[in-house]
Amino acid sequence: MRELKQGVKAILVNCLKASQQLKEFDTEELISLAEKLSSSVSDLYDVLEDINDNRSPRDSVIDIKLTNEKYCIDNNLCFNRREIIEFFAIVIDCYQEILPLGTVVDLKKEHFKDQLPTDRIKAIRLVITHRFLHNPEEECYFPYAGVIYPIGSVGNDRIIHFTSPFIEKVVQKGFTDEKDEAYILLMKHELLCKRKLTSYSFASMDINQSSKVEYEQNSN
Repeated sequence: MRELKQGVKAILVNCLKASQQLKEFDTEELISLAEKLSSSVSDLYDVLEDINDNRSPRDSVIDIKLTNEKYCIDNNLCFNRREIIEFFAIVIDCYQEILPLGTVVDLKKEHFKDQLPTDRIKAIRLVITHRFLHNPEEECYFPYAGVIYPIGSVGNDRIIHFTSPFIEKVVQKGFTDEKDEAYILLMKHELLCKRKLTSYSFASMDINQSSKVEYEQNSN
């Protein structure tokens, strides 16, 4: 676990130093703030959504205030709108837990009204079968893809690609070990540091413009 935390911090530092939006900030101050916020990733999603929609940040465990078009956290570091979106996206991408393969999750039905008969479905339950999916021609990646539980993959069934905010509940976690942790670090370094990608969680925000959810025909 200690090696995982150190690895994530190294990725964080790399991303912060590479950010053009945050180049005027002291990197050490950003690192300190990021580590403090790392335990509140789920709250960061909600606050980030408000900021992106030009709303005042909702109440949360994060002490953030909007004054004179500046977002100040803990009355310390202050960001303009684009800077704080960039900063929060980096913190979330680095510190968001990546669930193991085989994890069973329920997805939020409201996000699938156009694709599935959600009024007749009690729960959209998936098994995670893929992680870190990306198209070389795009600037985003999907943390997860999976198949419907309990049917699984049959013939040309669709694989559903999704991001962490679409998860309603983790029903059962899959197996994980040191090899899995090493793989997660490797992929985060590859996608975030080397390829400069962001999760599709932020696809509709200023830092990216694209769809959050898509379906792909299984090639098998």
